[in-house]
Amino acid sequence: MPNYIQSPIKLTIGILVSNRIQHIRSVMEALKPLLTAVPSELIAVDTKGAESDGSIAIVREYTDKIYPFIWCNDFAAARNVCMEHANGEWFLYLDDDEVFDDVQELVNFFQSGEYLQYGSGYYYIKNYNADGGSSMGIAGRMVRRTQNTRFVGKVHEHFNEVYDPHKEFSCFAHHYGYVFQNEEEKKKHQIRNVTLLKQELAEHGMTPRNCAQMVQELYSCQDTRDAGFRFCLDSMKELKAKGQLGDACSQWLLVASVRYYKMKKDYPGAVAQAALVREKYPQSQMGQMALAGLMVELSAPEGNVRRILEYAPLYMEAWEWIKTHPEEAIVQNQLGLSSYGDEEYAVQVFQAAAVCANAVKDYELANQFWKRLPWEKEGFDGSPYYNGLRETQEGLKAMLAMKQEQAKQQKTEDIPESRQPGKQELQELVSVLKEAGPAVRSLLAAGEKNTAVELLATMQEVMVALGNKIEELYGENERTAGVISLLVECCERVWQCANMEQTEEAVLLFSEVEQNVEICGKLVAEL
Repeated sequence: MPNYIQSPIKLTIGILVSNRIQHIRSVMEALKPLLTAVPSELIAVDTKGAESDGSIAIVREYTDKIYPFIWCNDFAAARNVCMEHANGEWFLYLDDDEVFDDVQELVNFFQSGEYLQYGSGYYYIKNYNADGGSSMGIAGRMVRRTQNTRFVGKVHEHFNEVYDPHKEFSCFAHHYGYVFQNEEEKKKHQIRNVTLLKQELAEHGMTPRNCAQMVQELYSCQDTRDAGFRFCLDSMKELKAKGQLGDACSQWLLVASVRYYKMKKDYPGAVAQAALVREKYPQSQMGQMALAGLMVELSAPEGNVRRILEYAPLYMEAWEWIKTHPEEAIVQNQLGLSSYGDEEYAVQVFQAAAVCANAVKDYELANQFWKRLPWEKEGFDGSPYYNGLRETQEGLKAMLAMKQEQAKQQKTEDIPESRQPGKQELQELVSVLKEAGPAVRSLLAAGEKNTAVELLATMQEVMVALGNKIEELYGENERTAGVISLLVECCERVWQCANMEQTEEAVLLFSEVEQNVEICGKLVAEL
């Protein structure tokens, strides 16, 4: 158990103040609710001194804990001034161009006592660029302090130790540091960071973090991207030799090697590099999701159905794992890898994959992709996807009808000898019902009642066929009566769903049908 610092001051907020007068008051005002509601302190480090544009004077309106720092091209050294004067049990740091959107979640974290269960906290950063666009990434900016906690790294500084378990917050801060006024300002920023990273590499060698950050900086300007790619490949080989590919930053490098070809608009190059990465380098779930998502994204404009259906299932598998393992996913995330799992991005991947699955008439696979869309989420507009969804449902309906017809035709006179293939047929009918369930749910949630009713009617026919087949194979006994009773109840619920006028109630009622189908499947397996 780490030797955490105990203090009546629950939180220290540390901020470096440079010349950001256009943002600094917004930064301070956004922090006020947190400083007011939680026993806390605000520490500011003045990095400009006499050259300040007036930012430090604004900060003095909010705190008297201001400490001077003579700039020496070392961000960790400046952050450690904050750390040296901190009295809080927890430490949170931010820049003077990062404005919290809403701190209530952080307030609740401390007021409820939940903070006692965690060792570090992650919240989101929304990075804006000069083109008016933005990207969202998660960052570990808050830690429960020990006597040894400090910052390391001349640039892109970070805590030297982070403790499990991690708390992931949904709140975020707006970051305006990448909104450069012109290319000259952007280039100046890059040169500063590359210079400091070269010093880090000289002092500490090719660590995963230093390598990834160097590639990120070299990719930021067009005239250094080729050099960045060469450094990326060299880093991958070096880190593989050291056995450090499991590090999240190393995984980012693998994806970055493919992303280089995206920036060059070289689709064949991206395909070849992605294949090489999969063959030569092990991937984490986060790395697999990012690489697979990127390949679907690149393959969509090319209309390459085969390649989309090659990578989309890999994306879905990793995406599902990340959704169900949030604690491990935080550890695997670096430099925005998790953005490939954001809802908006995932919807585009699944939609493209579902359309391709429709094209090859693999409606069961298409349905797997469609059901990953957040149909029931408030505010989600599924209308652009209804036509593709309807095509999948029509395909499933035809498949159900075909299986039903096959079931009717497969009659036998010798029950004992045909029991094993007959049981397989029962299991296939149960499988059909299970596959149809998510499709009906999606249609009900999307308000596509007419198509849903048609598929519900087909489900009911399959249920009847299933009941008849059970009686044919096993006769009337206590076990078969239990299964058939459930199927009769399912049919009744299906009929009720079809006549429901309210979407939410129909979806809720249909969940009972799906539960009963699951139970039927288990009982059939035991026959």
